[in-house]
Amino acid sequence: MNAVTSRLIEQFGVILQNEGYSRVAGRLFGLLLLSEHPRALGELADELAVTKASVSTNARLLEHLGIVERVGRSGDRQDYYIISPDILARTVEQRLARWQRLLDVIGATRAAVGGQSEVIKARLEELEAAHRFTLDSMAAALAHWRSMPRSARVATQRNATKPRSRTPRSTPAVATKTTRRGLRAPAR
Repeated sequence: MNAVTSRLIEQFGVILQNEGYSRVAGRLFGLLLLSEHPRALGELADELAVTKASVSTNARLLEHLGIVERVGRSGDRQDYYIISPDILARTVEQRLARWQRLLDVIGATRAAVGGQSEVIKARLEELEAAHRFTLDSMAAALAHWRSMPRSARVATQRNATKPRSRTPRSTPAVATKTTRRGLRAPAR
């Protein structure tokens, strides 16, 4: 494994660790993302310099999350792993399910608190509205993504990563005022 690949794999380890998963799960994700072919547990363990048991545990976790898939080969009893072909949809679905559970708890809490405190009621209403907005927006974005042919998805990504021109776009005029520190700020 070259230095660039190794560094990228380690970065995925840190990212997933920051999401609450093990660093090995993230490193495994990174390695499979950068693999062209299905990989056996022993091979993955050797490349990551961890135990086969650790790879097995984390592969099952990633499989449960819809990030990787277990595949077989004809005439071979070993399990092999690949990145899920529909990784975006699967990971977004997982997040949507978690957000929905949180939204349900917020709604139940708001109903239980009732009229006890206007401050708490307002806070819960705002939190519920924000989560509902996020949930609905992500669900709509996922539906739109799924409706696009793959070629359009890739073209959208290519356009998003092109350097933007330095020419400023015209923006609507916004009334501003000068703050006490001499800075310009939007007028209220």
